[in-house]
Amino acid sequence: MLAGEGGHRTVGIAAWTGTIKPGVSHALASTLDFFPTIASLTGATLPSDRVFDGRDLSNLLMGKRDTPRTTLFHPQSGACGTGPLAAARYMKGTHAYKTIAVTGGKHPGCYERPGRGPSACVTHDPPLLFDLSVDPGEERPIDPKSSEGAAVLAEMAQQLYLQMVSVNTTARSVASYASGPEGKAANCCNPAHTECRCKPGDEPAAAVIRPPTTEMIEPLNSGY
Repeated sequence: MLAGEGGHRTVGIAAWTGTIKPGVSHALASTLDFFPTIASLTGATLPSDRVFDGRDLSNLLMGKRDTPRTTLFHPQSGACGTGPLAAARYMKGTHAYKTIAVTGGKHPGCYERPGRGPSACVTHDPPLLFDLSVDPGEERPIDPKSSEGAAVLAEMAQQLYLQMVSVNTTARSVASYASGPEGKAANCCNPAHTECRCKPGDEPAAAVIRPPTTEMIEPLNSGY
């Protein structure tokens, strides 16, 4: 998936006759938010022993002036291996900032598909910074050395660090396809599949959920 808006941004539509009034919102939201939102609207109680990445959008859907989240982080798709985030978003007042840390790339398993050759991965350090509120086409990067650029990148780096502390101090799970080779081929390692996510021969680890340790909380070298 591209890190640019063409690969990330899409329209979200919610309809609930008699409850959700017609309107448009430019609030930052994600499919991660569906789970806590549905739980809230149905009166379900979520477990308190873990952190959920999603935010409750119910107030936003009901027409209240609410900003459920101010940040959203996009991990790499696997096209350029692992490492820095591909992109991040940060809402600050009327500004909608976005960084792009990695551009280009395509998984080798996809090269066999007609018309799809390799594309060099480029890591940007510091990342490209845009203000989508005035530059939705991501055509004019903000100078990272300017007062605005330096301040926003520092704030985003701090938000990312706090996010990683949260991620590394809650239970985590790892998917396993060990019991279903056919499922593994269809979901991950089939070069003809749209995602083309993993290299042939990769064997995902068995599913685990482990408690956090102090060593897991470390500053993140994120390319910022």
